[in-house]
Amino acid sequence: MSSVVATRLEVVFRVLTSTFAATGAMFFLFPNDFVGALNDVGAFLQLPPAPDLQGLWLLLGRAYLVAVTAVAFLIAGDPIGRRSMMVPLGLGTAAGSLMALVYFFAFERYFLHLAAFFLAGTLAAMVLGAWVVASREALKGGSSSGAAV
Repeated sequence: MSSVVATRLEVVFRVLTSTFAATGAMFFLFPNDFVGALNDVGAFLQLPPAPDLQGLWLLLGRAYLVAVTAVAFLIAGDPIGRRSMMVPLGLGTAAGSLMALVYFFAFERYFLHLAAFFLAGTLAAMVLGAWVVASREALKGGSSSGAAV
């Protein structure tokens, strides 16, 4: 790949990183205001407002599960060489676990939230453990593709 192409792709992914982070922050910090702003645009387009966030969260949750399934599938093809992909997989899973625990204590004390905390936390611990093992193996020269940690 030419350095010009690599540089352009780097810019694209830095813009995507900023966009994903900003959107995530808006959803996290101001969920009702964010949806309200989207409903305002919808009203301008003569579309009815979404009544609440539940449907949107279900859509985003399903999309997240598709993404993490794809990442896990790609890692499975070369766990040592693709170990760097374990980091975002583990971070996303750990974040979901911790958010479930926070929601349990801050808002609604449902077993569902505790179950999500324990399940996602267990998965995050498994991914972190796998990353440690894969990184050690790569240091011994076991990486098939030589990808960075």
